Amino acid sequence: MRVARVSPEFTPVYTTMHVCKDGTPLHVEVRRRDILFNGKKARLIITTDITEQVNYTHAIKLQNKKLHQIAYEHSHVVRVPLANIIGLTMLIKQTGLTAEQAELLDYMGLSVQQLDEAVGRIVQHVETVLPE
Repeated sequence: MRVARVSPEFTPVYTTMHVCKDGTPLHVEVRRRDILFNGKKARLIITTDITEQVNYTHAIKLQNKKLHQIAYEHSHVVRVPLANIIGLTMLIKQTGLTAEQAELLDYMGLSVQQLDEAVGRIVQHVETVLPE
């Protein structure tokens, strides 16, 4: 049993599902190459179990989808009420407030602005890590 020569021809590679005797499904990568074996033409087929890689890739894609959803919620669901509070704060400032009320409103506005900036950084970070 000796492989004399491997042909330089194109080696087809494909992935498929294989079911073991016990019913366990496996993702496999199949490679085929024509060879000379003991002076005769033969076909060498190598099958590699890639189930772990496929499952890992699927888990990463699912996690990325969840992170995109979090980014969407931060940028739309959370930021809309923040923008509303900013607008209301500006309207309330235009009414007759005491100096103490105006100062409290300024503190509230500053806190809302800081929260809005923090949400913006989270969204920007997710978009940098997971571009569409």
